[in-house]
Amino acid sequence: MNRVRLVVLVALVATFAFAFALELDAGAKGYMPLDHGIVFDGAWRILQGQVPFRDFTTPNGLVPIYLQAPFFAVLGPTWFAYVLHAALANGAFVLLVFALLRRFALALPWAFVYAAASAVTFAPPIGVPYMEQASFLFALAALVAALWARGESERPRRAALLWCASAVALAAAFASKQIPAGFALPLVLAIAACEAPGRRLRAFAWLGASGAAVVVLVALVAALAGVDWGLAYDYGWRLPQSEGVFKLRFVNTPAKFASRVTTILGDTGLVATSVGALTPLVALAALAKSTFGRAVDRVALGAFALAAALAWTCYVFVAFAGNQWQNGVPLVFASVGLVHAGLARLAAEGAASGALRTSARLVGVALAVGVVRDAWTFQRDVVDTRIVNDLVYSREAADAARSHLPEELAFLDWCLPTAAPIAARDFGELVRFLRESPDGFVFFGDATIVAALARKPSLAPCLWLHPGLTLPWPDDPAFPAFDARWAAPFRDGRARWLVVQGEESFTKRKWTDLPSLVALAAAATRPERRFGTFRVLDLGP
Repeated sequence: MNRVRLVVLVALVATFAFAFALELDAGAKGYMPLDHGIVFDGAWRILQGQVPFRDFTTPNGLVPIYLQAPFFAVLGPTWFAYVLHAALANGAFVLLVFALLRRFALALPWAFVYAAASAVTFAPPIGVPYMEQASFLFALAALVAALWARGESERPRRAALLWCASAVALAAAFASKQIPAGFALPLVLAIAACEAPGRRLRAFAWLGASGAAVVVLVALVAALAGVDWGLAYDYGWRLPQSEGVFKLRFVNTPAKFASRVTTILGDTGLVATSVGALTPLVALAALAKSTFGRAVDRVALGAFALAAALAWTCYVFVAFAGNQWQNGVPLVFASVGLVHAGLARLAAEGAASGALRTSARLVGVALAVGVVRDAWTFQRDVVDTRIVNDLVYSREAADAARSHLPEELAFLDWCLPTAAPIAARDFGELVRFLRESPDGFVFFGDATIVAALARKPSLAPCLWLHPGLTLPWPDDPAFPAFDARWAAPFRDGRARWLVVQGEESFTKRKWTDLPSLVALAAAATRPERRFGTFRVLDLGP
């Protein structure tokens, strides 16, 4: 191994370690019951032998759930095993950003700067494995694989493998969350369309064949596992599609969309967002006339175009989803890096004047400096404050709570949103009671990690409570069957306890909205138990 390769390898390891450590620290800070329990509970269900759309429903998140299950299998259902998964994903993300920028020949030092900066915006804002993060990760992997496939014209077998990998990564992105994966598909197809005529057909063939093979294989495995196709249709397509149509109402006109994007750009205060928003103008200007005295280099133009696509993928995703923008901009620094790569390519052109080459280099340096500043600001204002999860972080409060929590949460600093006031003592006592009881339970609320901590099966029919998405509205034709599935564990003897968290869930759902549970409670004669805000109703026969 020569000296340059050794330096690159050491720098890659250091960048990966930086991303890994950053997320490991962020993921330990605080617990948001609704968001932080989805993948945790889903992975625990998989270990218990449950099957999606047979034993429980979810509109997305299948890939992070199945990826988390091995961590729990080896290390147990602990918070460390949970955050470890996110830390490794954060490290993988920065390596993909580096590979993307190097594909456009960005100099090594700058590629490392943008990759390291991206470690701040990917996993740390949410802190744990999550659907959006998994979708962004695999979407980026699909793009990188497609771009590198284009450079393998002399090695058709390697190119074929890369196109197949791109298709598989796209499928994984869609199975994580439909959006932002949907934005990556046209980009991969556009990259394939840019191939030479002979290779273009092979690229589309490999993409199509691989995608079809993945669909057939997943369908076969699902059929063998006993998936209920009616549940899969309702909760995997019909309800998510209806929710998407509902959210489109907020961005269904140019004025509404522009208003949301303008708000996002104004709130961020990041140089990167401004650069990403202006990049389409740069690309269009480059298309319209020559730059630096000659036709624009196609690699530079491709860097500008892809930079625009990545930046606007983030903006459109946040505008459409309506969630905190801080958790939807993992690609903005990679976007700026592509702008830098395009400028560097133009500056290297021999036909450009010395003054213009110098200007392009200076702008590139200014962008890198701006991104370092943005990353530091993002870390300070977003990651350290845990604003995405609405947490009120306090190390002193976390240390005081630690002795009351189950040992599986030893890695967690117990700090919660003000909307979820759960005392560590009450939570710990509830878990101990449920673990020691020989009977099963059904949990209604947001803190669904209780089942794994109590080492009991999760028996609720859905991963989280989101009306119109994970659970049908009362006037929906699927609601009676959904309601009956809540009562089923009590009727067939799998459960005795109904555990209710607070007066209502984060999404304003109440257990009394379910007639089947109300009927069981009305027939119950034994007194309930209380653990702070948790009620434990005895609904056993």
